[in-house]
This record gives sequence, C-alpha cells and structure tokens, in this order.
Amino acid sequence: MAEPFLKWAGGKRQLINEIEWYLPKNIHKMDTYVEPFIGAGALMFHILDNYNFKNIHISDINSELILCYEQLKLSADKVVKELQMIITNYSDSENKEDYFYDIRKEWNANIGLKDSTLSSKFKRVAQIIFLNKTCFNGLFRVNSKGEFNVPYGKYKNPSFPTEQSLIEVHKALQKVTIHNSSYEESINWIKDKTFIYFDPPYRPISKTSSFVSYSKGDFNDENQKELAAFIERIDKLKVKFLLSNSDPKNTNKNDNFFDDLYNKFRIERINASRAINSDPKKRGKISELLIRNYSNLNMGNPSKDIPWAKIFEENGINNHNFDEKPFYITAKQIKEACQDFKKTAEKEVRILCYQAQRKDKPKVFTEKGVFLLPIKNGEYVIVKGEGYVDIPNINSEPILFDSKIDFRLYSNEVGNSEMQHLDFAHAAGMIEDFCDVGNLYLTIRGRKYTPPFSFRIGNNLIDQKSVQTEVDAGYEGKNHVVLIEAKNTGVDDIIIRQMYYPFRKWSEDVTVKYGKKVITVFFEKRDIEYLFWMYEFTEENDYNSIRLVKSAKYIISR
Repeated sequence: MAEPFLKWAGGKRQLINEIEWYLPKNIHKMDTYVEPFIGAGALMFHILDNYNFKNIHISDINSELILCYEQLKLSADKVVKELQMIITNYSDSENKEDYFYDIRKEWNANIGLKDSTLSSKFKRVAQIIFLNKTCFNGLFRVNSKGEFNVPYGKYKNPSFPTEQSLIEVHKALQKVTIHNSSYEESINWIKDKTFIYFDPPYRPISKTSSFVSYSKGDFNDENQKELAAFIERIDKLKVKFLLSNSDPKNTNKNDNFFDDLYNKFRIERINASRAINSDPKKRGKISELLIRNYSNLNMGNPSKDIPWAKIFEENGINNHNFDEKPFYITAKQIKEACQDFKKTAEKEVRILCYQAQRKDKPKVFTEKGVFLLPIKNGEYVIVKGEGYVDIPNINSEPILFDSKIDFRLYSNEVGNSEMQHLDFAHAAGMIEDFCDVGNLYLTIRGRKYTPPFSFRIGNNLIDQKSVQTEVDAGYEGKNHVVLIEAKNTGVDDIIIRQMYYPFRKWSEDVTVKYGKKVITVFFEKRDIEYLFWMYEFTEENDYNSIRLVKSAKYIISR
C-alpha cells in the first residue's frame, strides 16, 4: 500500500479512519475522485487502496510539490537513486548541518529554471524529500520568492522513505492525473458521479501557528471566503464534497468564522493530534472541522464492513443477545460466509479478524458495541464491552536524554521499524530510565503460545484455550520483566489484548514461578521523540482492569 512520502503540516494520515467514517455512503458507486489541495496525499492513497474510481485528479498550486508527484509517477527508481546518494553523503558528512544548508542553497538556486533536464528534476525531487525529512519540524515553507526557508532540524535519526515505499507510490500514481493548478480548475474535471475532497491551508488558530506559506502566496481569510463561494458553485452541480479545516473554537469559543461561512452545510468536529508545532506543549489533541453537503455516511472500513455483515447474517449473530452471553465463531465459519468475495481483504480470515484499533472494527461491531478476541487458533469470541485502551497524548516537556552510546550507530539510521527503534532505545538506556527497575536485558522477542487461562469482561467469563501471542520486546531485570508493545506511527488506542495476553502468559512463567513482577509498556517513535506509557492490570483476571501508571517522552541530547 502506498503512503505519503512527505511530512506535511495538516497532513491527514492520523485522521484517515475518522475521514473514512464521514465519506459518502454511496462512494463505491462513484467514478471520479478529485483532490485540489493534494499536500502529502494521505486520503488519496487511502482512496486508491480501497475504492475503484475510474478517474482520479489531484492538483496543487505548489509547483515543487506537483513536480514530486510527476517525477515519482514517471520513475521511482531514478528518484531513489538520487535520494540514496544524498543520504549517503549526509551520513558521511562531518558537519550535517552545513550539508543540509548546502542542499537547501542548491535547491533555492534552481527555482523556476525552465531548461531543467529530466535528470535534474529527479535530483530536485530527491532534494526536497531530503530537506523535508531533515528540516525543523518537517515543514514545507517558502518565502515570497519561493525559496525554502525552514532551518535545519538537527534530528539524530531522520526517517527517510524506503525504496519499496517510493516504488509503491509510483505504482499507485499510474492511475492518477496530476495537475499544477489552483482549485478553481477542478470544476473542469467534475462529472455526474464525482466526490471532491478539499484540504486547503488551514486558517491559523493562533498568532504563532500561521504556517500557510506552502507556495509563494499566503491563504488568508479572503481566500477562505473565495473558496467557500467556489464550493457553493460545486454544490449546485449536485456532486458530493468534503472539506477539512481548523476549528477556531479551539482558542476562541466565540469565533464562528467557519460556522457562518458554511452554515448551509453539515459541520462535524473531530479530534486530531497535531505534531507540527515548535512548542511541545501545544502538540496535543485539538478539534478540526469536516464540512460536507450530504447526509448518508459510509461509517466504516469498506473492506471489512460488507464481509462481516454477511458473516453476522449467515451465522445468526444479528439476533444474538450479547447482554446475556458472548458469541463464539470459528475461522471455518468466517471463511465459508466470505467464500464468494473476490478481494483477499474481503475473504482472508487473518485480515478480517485484525482489529488492533477501534478504527479497524467493522461497522456492525461498532453498532452492537462488541469486539473480537481469539481464544484458540481458529476460534474467536465476539463479546460486548470495551475492548480497547486509549493511548493519551503526552503533554509534559520531553526529557533531554544523554545516550549511553558514545559513538554513532550508522546501521540504526537505515530503515524505520519498530524493532529498530526499540533496540536503539534500549541500547541508549531510555527503557531502563523510564521503567526505573535497574538493569534490563533483552530476553523475549517474537511469538509464543499462551497457557490456557480464564478472565472476565464485564459479567462474562471467557476461557482462553491457548493462542499465539507476540511481544515486540521483553527485558528481564533482577526483580522484574518488562514487556513492550511497540508502534512506529502514532495511534489513539490499541486493543487491550495485545498487552493483556502477554501479561498473563509471562505472569505464569516468571511471577508465579520466580516472583518477578511483569510490567507492561507501550512504545512509539514519532520523528525525534521516543514515547513510553506504562500500564498495569490491577486485577489479573479482569481484562478491563488496565490503568495508566505513568508516561514520558524522550529526545536524545545533541
């Protein structure tokens, strides 16, 4: 699956599942998708992976951004070749900050060159990817001359896109028509069955958050009003649209700018986590706006909703009383109900049963307030209750941490995996510092089978008969064992099972036998920050007894 290759202020990667919920109910019957402010393209890539639009048009007034899409559509290999050369030179450079400014100077010197060769265009795209990943806060910002003016970010381990990820972008873009134009031109691409998504530069919600200069001109309140007038024209064409923007009420409850501007349309407020802010205290959850001109909503994950609706129907689950007892189902029953579907995602049991976050739950699960758990290989239980735990935002100042490593780890800078970030966090001493239980040694990793055990969810007693469970990393100390569940992207919640099943398995192996306490930790790596949350189960046999003990985020000192 293709994913955004640039970091973009206001990017929608973390909001895809909320946006998916608010897409039109009949979106699968539409044939044209239009996105005039393409940015990093998170929703566009999601649309490409989940729907079958015949026509897809993207555009942006930012010619440098559009150049990236055009050149990656033409050849990912040539962009990768240029990017790898830059990364290698950067890694070998004794003064990385100087190297960054040399690349920025060269990129600015070549703005608007009309006689650019094809090879120079590939190099330019590689340069902007490099600058985007190494500049301060991952911004793309230019001055009135179109010059990139974001300073060096001083990241110890910048996260560059992999060769395979850029190849996936290349493959996805073969279906896309790319335009370097303003949003007004999008009216020429609209047909009867069109869905258009507007994601303009956000209206600043504070005096210090005005990062709207992603092209030579700003996007001010007058521009917002002009866009609203254009959207009214779109609405009269009877096509469906969705628009994202900031919510002024985050800072001023009496600011009705958008409520007044779009008062004839439906306005939703959804929660978002925003990381592009120079003040870490302001990198928290805020509300954002989704504005639409339709009532019937998609409300779910398209690749799972229809199959699970059929599974519920064919197995009589719709009539089951979940208040009285859970419903047990086998992989064989799931497979038989979905045998006529064509797509792998619609009939593969493993994919259908992957519900690691609330956003992964099919619509029928959400409607009935139930969730899915494995209880034996090939057997599952559908039970009513809260199956997930929130991963709250960490608003405290990051801890500037002096790594125990006294030399640079070059191999750690290759790739962007959960294991890699965990191994570095352990080698640097962050895990020991956060857990505060003395020296810890890596002793557990990978999949193992749990012993049989029983547990409660509400009034239901669940018998788990032994399933395969996974620990991303486990560390043993003199009196403790620390189990870590890790992600390399930000999440709002995870299914409790991912911490509870390993907790029960290793409690049986080390607590009962040797008296060592099991500590459960959730870990994320976000840009330059290493984030930790420690949880505990206050009652061993109660699935929902999980509670947050403490949290912290670290940045390696420079």
